[in-house]
Parts: sequence; C-alpha cells; structure tokens
Amino acid sequence: MPLPSYQDLFEVACEAAWVAGRQTLAHFNTGVNVEWKADHSPVTVADREAERTLRRIINQAFPNHAILGEEYGEQPGSDPIRWILDPIDGTRSFARGIPLYGVQVGVEVMGEPVVGVIYLPVLDELVAAYQGGGCTLNGRPCHVSQVKDCDQALLLAHDLNLIQKRWQGLDALVEQVQGLRNWGDCYSFVQVATGKAEMVLEPRMSPWDNAPLLTILEEAGGLFTNWRGERTIHGGEALASNGHFHPFLLEALKDSVPLPPDLDS
Repeated sequence: MPLPSYQDLFEVACEAAWVAGRQTLAHFNTGVNVEWKADHSPVTVADREAERTLRRIINQAFPNHAILGEEYGEQPGSDPIRWILDPIDGTRSFARGIPLYGVQVGVEVMGEPVVGVIYLPVLDELVAAYQGGGCTLNGRPCHVSQVKDCDQALLLAHDLNLIQKRWQGLDALVEQVQGLRNWGDCYSFVQVATGKAEMVLEPRMSPWDNAPLLTILEEAGGLFTNWRGERTIHGGEALASNGHFHPFLLEALKDSVPLPPDLDS
C-alpha cells in the first residue's frame, strides 16, 4: 500500500495534539501532583493521559506506524513512519499553573522530519506545518520575522545556568541583541516561527522536545539545527532562528563544549 500523504499525516497530528491538549486543561491550575522520574524530569497524571490519547488517535488512523513517546517509550511499526510525542512540553510550567506549555507531535518518514505540530492549550494556539505545505497559526499562514540587525533582535534562552556551563559567550551575545527573555520550552520556538522573536538557544533537548521544531521553523521560513549547524532533531540541543542570524550564532557557538557527564542525562 502507498504511504499516506504528508497532508494526511498533518491532519491526524493536528487532531491528536488538539484533543490531547484540551484534555490537559482538566488538570491545569489544580495543584496536580508531580512525580520525579529517574532522569530527574517531572511527570504528572496529565502527561500520561495526554500521551495515551495521542497514541490512541494515531493508532486508530495508522496502526502500522511506529511511535516514540516521552512517557511510554517506543512502539515498533511496519511502515517507515515514526511519530514522536511530547504530551506536555513544559511540565514544570504546567504543574505551577503557568500557561506556556504545549503538546508536541512530530512525524518522520524514512528518518526525515516532515510534520510538526505544537498546541498551546491555555492560549488555544495551534502552530502546525508539513513539508512543502507552509506553517500556520490557528489555520492562518505564519512566518518568521525579517529582522536582520542584532540590535533589533530578541533572543530567547531560559536555562542560562546550563548554557553557561557549555559556552562562555552568552553575556557577549546579550550585549549585542535588543533583549533577552527567558521563556522556554516549545513556547519560545513558537515565538520565532510566528515572527515575535528571532533566535532561541536550548542547551539540552531530547528527540521528543525537538520533534516538531525542524519542520515548523523551516516551513515558517527559518532554520533549526543543533549547535554545530546540523539539520537534525536528534542532536541533543537546539538552535532556532529566523535564518538571518544562524551563521552569526553558529560562529559564536563554535567554542561551546559538551555537557559535563554528570549533567548529560
């Protein structure tokens, strides 16, 4: 049988992210209990419920596809298509009643990221893209900014301590840009894709953190790589920009170092 089109995958990804995201609202701002996993990351009942919902919708539509999710691991498939799920990106924000969390769905076809969806449930914003189809915010086309001058650029980087363990150039970079904001997780990447900020630095990322970002940023007219400029969602970190600042950032980051072993988890 032929593989589904990117648009078919996109439509299921949007539905799954929206349904799972609306489900999380039942636990938002309720003082939900937080558990801590072996890697010291938090998880709640809402994370687990949302991932089960995502898997159910995907399995109903495409039972032969593989799924990798943060909470329930890898499900093999017979087709060369893999869904990568982050049921709540920003669990720390979610658990504290901060609305800047999202449900993330990415799809790889033969290893190539081709679909990306981020749904911010509290804000009711759905940013979605598929390869060749452009990027939309709640169904309307969205694009990165056309800012080209550093002194007009907004930098987003929330884990400043971890960044500075890897790279000593952050203070110098901040001196060159218009401003630095510490919004993190998927919310920061949405701001670049929709033209509200120009660059994001994330020093440590898992595949489910990155899964939708490459497609979304590229289809919005920007760039997404690791800190070495490799176009991948499996690089362990993230660098996003409106495209104009990517060469500048990569040159600045050439002196960055890997995470210390005790932090590389």
